[in-house]
Amino acid sequence: MKYRQATSADLAEIETLLKDNNLPFSDCSEHIENFILKVEKNRIIGTGCIEIYDRHALIRSIVVVQEHRGKKLQTIFYNL
Repeated sequence: MKYRQATSADLAEIETLLKDNNLPFSDCSEHIENFILKVEKNRIIGTGCIEIYDRHALIRSIVVVQEHRGKKLQTIFYNL
């Protein structure tokens, strides 16, 4: 498993993951560069986003796929 920054190519998979878990997803494209992904075998298994507004930030849309919940994944966020 590895972590990486999301790109626009990941947008559809991120939106599906968020939608399937009843999280807001309509404005993900506006913040795609702030999404961090946990990837295993070319599949996104977790994601999270920080929306940055001047000196403030909003942590949002943190989700892990069902089969990986409770497995103590490392923290999704790190110093951006």
